[in-house]
Amino acid sequence: MRLHKLSSDAPEYRAQPMFRNPILNRALFVKHRLRENEIELFANYRTSATKILLPIDGADLNSGGHSTFIGQRGYEGILHDLVGEAGAEGLNDRKTLEVLDRVPSLDPFLLREQLRRHSLHPAACYFDISPGDARRMFAFMNDELGALVKLSMGSGEGFTASTAVLVQKILSDAAPEDMEPLRMVLRLDRRDFLEGLFCWKGFLYYKWRLVEIMMDQPRLLSEIAQIRPLGFGELPVKAYIAEARDRIIKAIRAFCRSVQDAIKVYDDAYAKLTQAGDPGAFREFLLEAPTMFINLGERLGVLDHVSSFWSLRFRGADSGVHALSYDELMDIFVDFEDSLGLSQGGLTAQSWGTGGAQRALAG
Repeated sequence: MRLHKLSSDAPEYRAQPMFRNPILNRALFVKHRLRENEIELFANYRTSATKILLPIDGADLNSGGHSTFIGQRGYEGILHDLVGEAGAEGLNDRKTLEVLDRVPSLDPFLLREQLRRHSLHPAACYFDISPGDARRMFAFMNDELGALVKLSMGSGEGFTASTAVLVQKILSDAAPEDMEPLRMVLRLDRRDFLEGLFCWKGFLYYKWRLVEIMMDQPRLLSEIAQIRPLGFGELPVKAYIAEARDRIIKAIRAFCRSVQDAIKVYDDAYAKLTQAGDPGAFREFLLEAPTMFINLGERLGVLDHVSSFWSLRFRGADSGVHALSYDELMDIFVDFEDSLGLSQGGLTAQSWGTGGAQRALAG
């Protein structure tokens, strides 16, 4: 909706909308962790879904609206009631909705690459970093790009201002003519240079997110290791929690290592440019970077989900971090295992009443 207000008159927005249906193109999309009563809306077990929100009044979200989950029971009928007949363009919109539902997070770099793999090419404005993230990234990018500015002009007068200008240009997807010297150094044509700037911004974004996640990791892993539920818990539930706890901690550490390894590829290429004066290595990295976005974006999305959900669930709880039942903790661990690729076959706290979880664990 913010994008529609800012870019509705832009030629690229009108020529390459995310959705051809104008109602969908103004909708809000949210990755949502399903509550117990919402899991039943789906034919197959899942812990999260993509919600489509259609506000009644785009200028006042408090006025309410309509919503549906992509893929829920009766989804096609609900979607038809909300946005009308499909038609040829509607089929393309449904393809876009399917991609949105499959990606683990809606980070712009992962989403863009997944859409491209399905021959979907919305305008570049759909993949801008949010204003809030851009503000929070600014100081990080100043430090990160200082080495490049220092290489070109030294650290004398104007160094700080020049670094800030470069940060703004990358964040705003500046036209190649505004960064012609850098384009010439990297020996990229206009199209490849624009793509390279987008990829550069993507890796800076992922590196910034990794820094934030790694700062929180010791606390997160410590709390997962130490949390003890209250009340009575059946022996199979206790056994599952003990085993899942170790699996989750190991998987989080493995995900962090794999993301760090991917970021190191960027760091090495950037160091060759700024320290060894080798622009060729950085040029090749920029051209190949999109192939890394899928794995990198998905893994960071999972880490972000686990960290942010845990913080939200226990924010300000102090000792209250332990104030939950065995069934509640099992449900959280099931969600985390599903996100981390350690799914236990549809195990939920609710399924223990019918023996479904015991059979899932036994299988």
